[in-house]
Amino acid sequence: MSLRVAIAHDARSPFHPRELAQRLAGVSRPRCIVGGWALDLWHGHETRGHEDIEFTVLRSDVGLFRQALSDLEFYATGSGVVDHLPDGQEPPADIFQIWCRDVAAQRWRVDMMIEPGTPDMWVYKRDLAITRAAC
Repeated sequence: MSLRVAIAHDARSPFHPRELAQRLAGVSRPRCIVGGWALDLWHGHETRGHEDIEFTVLRSDVGLFRQALSDLEFYATGSGVVDHLPDGQEPPADIFQIWCRDVAAQRWRVDMMIEPGTPDMWVYKRDLAITRAAC
């Protein structure tokens, strides 16, 4: 049974990439910034304001990243629904995004994107039959 919450979806104060990197420093698993911040990091400077920050991890590593961000609450998002994801509960197989919320500040801080592959194999999350050896 999922718990649906009525909270403001636009209440965002995202971490800066440096703060996110500090919070994840103890996790030695693959991850990367994606979305708008990824482009700005590639450019070497911020080209515009960002209302969110996203990073991606392998599904098998979600628990490790949740531990590193244990001061936040986690919500599985998909198909327009935001469901609380209790401690220790794995996200459902059809969920590829977790919103991470700072309860004290009442703000969303970071989006964790979930990839179904392995360190050696990229897998397209919309069609698991499409794979490629990692570079």
